[in-house]
Amino acid sequence: MIMKSRLLRYSRRLAKGLVLACCASLMVASKTPDMLERVKTSGKLVVLSQNGPTTYYEDASGHHTGFEYGMLKAFADELGVELKIRDAHDLNEMFTRLRDPQEGAHLAAAGLTVTPARREQVRFTLLLRDSPTGHLPPR
Repeated sequence: MIMKSRLLRYSRRLAKGLVLACCASLMVASKTPDMLERVKTSGKLVVLSQNGPTTYYEDASGHHTGFEYGMLKAFADELGVELKIRDAHDLNEMFTRLRDPQEGAHLAAAGLTVTPARREQVRFTLLLRDSPTGHLPPR
């Protein structure tokens, strides 16, 4: 009888230990999905932009085109997801919406100039093109 109760206690401890070990391994193995995983899971790349000749616009036949649109479309195609572009009226709105999780935007693309103040608000990729800012000098 004593042997049976010891065996029963041992079995319960072993079972509890296995359950705890399984739970711990699940917690270690689970992680918050990164941005790329969220894009692939949702099936769409959501981008905030401003309509313009260097970002994206509708051509004469009604198709989206433009420098940044072409890059975004190629990226979305490479990922196997749909590209969704949402307009922002100005840069302040764009940065606010980009930080808002309810908006669901993954990135912004609007010919943005990197400034120290903007670096405090959002993360930037490597420069895609480098051009001087300001006025053109007279000839």
